[in-house]
Amino acid sequence: MVNQTLTCLVTLHGIGFQHPPQGQTPGYADRLHANLRRYLDSNQLSADPLYRPDTPSSSHGPIYVQSCWPAGSHRREAGLARLGVWVRDSPHQIDTSQAPLSNGKGSIVHIALVYSDIEENRGHLVPTLNASTMLLSSLFNYISPLGVARFLKRVVPPLFSTPKAPPHASLLGTYPSLRTNKEQTGRFAILQQLQTDVAAYVSTNEQRERIRSFVLDALLRLASRDDVGRIILNAHSNGTVIAFDVLRLLPQYAREKIAGLITAGSPLRKYVTFFRWGRDIECDFPIAHWLNFWDNHDPVADPLAPPLSWRRETPIPKHGDHLFVHIDPYTGHDRTMDIYDIQVDNLRFSSPGSLQAHNYWDNERQFILPLTKLLLTPLL
Repeated sequence: MVNQTLTCLVTLHGIGFQHPPQGQTPGYADRLHANLRRYLDSNQLSADPLYRPDTPSSSHGPIYVQSCWPAGSHRREAGLARLGVWVRDSPHQIDTSQAPLSNGKGSIVHIALVYSDIEENRGHLVPTLNASTMLLSSLFNYISPLGVARFLKRVVPPLFSTPKAPPHASLLGTYPSLRTNKEQTGRFAILQQLQTDVAAYVSTNEQRERIRSFVLDALLRLASRDDVGRIILNAHSNGTVIAFDVLRLLPQYAREKIAGLITAGSPLRKYVTFFRWGRDIECDFPIAHWLNFWDNHDPVADPLAPPLSWRRETPIPKHGDHLFVHIDPYTGHDRTMDIYDIQVDNLRFSSPGSLQAHNYWDNERQFILPLTKLLLTPLL
């Protein structure tokens, strides 16, 4: 096989939504991959070269990389080995002989990360109470009392509307719960899963560190591969918080291959305001090409470019500091981190489903096309 220079699109969702292919149930990133294929042919976007139709965990699309394999076995290396195996006594060197990423044609590969070492759905009451207390104590730093009424008036009606049946499975339509092994349907089941993910990530340090460690190891393996030219990290919902946390931990050689960050439906502003994540999430290197997609009807999402002092339901300032800062590790000087907010209308352009305003990956016009353009941009 020719040693290609690959662009790796690495996709990351919230933990409770990261299901791999299971029997006849597609994996969580399959619809995204199918939408990308509308604009990228097989000579551009590669499918998993190890696809086997007789294996429930394989996909004729994204490469699913799980934090342990088989699921529940706690065998972490067996899952991450899909991206290559570290060479002992050789820092930053990785053996990729058993871990092909491309089928030899497409120069863009799609990798979907799955944190599969999930505990059963128990013991989340205390984290939920802790997160709720923090939220309520800081609510009016995020939004004014009058703004609350306007916000609810806009985001609540879509939750109770009855959309037409979707023409295909949407991102947040029906999904298998990783914690209960039961199928989850409906808007409120999805909102409950979102709430559980946020509460666990905010209040459970052990699980938070395991998740970060898995994503960090995956990115380090990709960055150490000779055939990988650049990495674009595509994160959705609570996955955007995990992605940003991990990017701050990358060493210099890995940072140089991060060519872009895509966040969609991101609650990062809420983490900053409600959970005191704020200026403690400072980054010592600038993130290139950060595109943040948000829908005004999405209760999870916010614009990320406005400064920390900005509150929802007030005019967005055209100039001024951004929410996050880049600190030069040598001089100690800081500057705002450039974030390009892109407002979309998922209720108009995305597929109907259980939480349509939060479904960005089916919005071909406003999300898939800009992502495709970034993937086709020459190496930076």
